[in-house]
Amino acid sequence: MPGGNWLIPELNLEPHDKVYGDARYESGLIRVAFAKGNPTYSKKLYAGPVLSDTEPYRSYLMKEKIGIDSWNKDYHTYTLIWKPDGIDVSVDGEQYGTIQAGEGFYPSAREHAVPHAAAWLKGSVMAPLDQLFYVSLGLRVGGVHDFPDTSDKPWKNRGSKAMYDFWQAKNTWFPSWYQSNMKVDYVRIYAL
Repeated sequence: MPGGNWLIPELNLEPHDKVYGDARYESGLIRVAFAKGNPTYSKKLYAGPVLSDTEPYRSYLMKEKIGIDSWNKDYHTYTLIWKPDGIDVSVDGEQYGTIQAGEGFYPSAREHAVPHAAAWLKGSVMAPLDQLFYVSLGLRVGGVHDFPDTSDKPWKNRGSKAMYDFWQAKNTWFPSWYQSNMKVDYVRIYAL
């Protein structure tokens, strides 16, 4: 995982056909691993499903592991086991989270006023995570949901000129991107 202020490297599973809808994570997204690049945040690793574009349900099912060192200091093996009734996440052979589908994600989503959750009732207990997904590896910058508004952040999450403000502060963040390449040793996928 690369380091650098306001960078977010991600290893995701994204829906292929978006059976439940194509906006607001209606068809879900599964984060295999992501860690923010800022030194302040880089000791936290996250994984799990994203089923809404707004909090608190956006991160409701996310699991977190705090590392001794930053996750961008070395290679790690990120594992996600996707089962018919849940998801397990681990790093370097150590499991740190389980997401159980139980009776499905609809009841908890309804409690959190997720407007598109009713569409999941037509699927299995894992809906919307019961369809074909593909692997997506990427590196993004900034965003609206991932960094809280703080005095050192060069943009406001809901600012009308957020991208412009970010670019205007280039001298504060660009020097931290000196090793901002995402390096992948291998990707393995098994179906059982």
